Amino acid sequence: MLTRRELLRSAALAALNAGMLVATPLVGGHYFVDVIAGVSVAALTIQLSKCLTAVVAASPLAASTRSASAEPGRLVDPAFSRGV
Repeated sequence: MLTRRELLRSAALAALNAGMLVATPLVGGHYFVDVIAGVSVAALTIQLSKCLTAVVAASPLAASTRSASAEPGRLVDPAFSRGV
């Protein structure tokens, strides 16, 4: 659940991004197809990172190197957690 502050920040960033999407073809920096391709690449990258994060979190190696004090979903450097 998002806090009020996070919700306001997300709404402001979404409005900024929407404005940039509209302004990009109008200013002439890119063609509209470039904007569509950029949004597609971003969506694909986000989905791929979610899948890879799930695979890494489920691997036995990740479980064996996880510190007891580590936050869930956060990767921990094994050398750092041993104090090396």
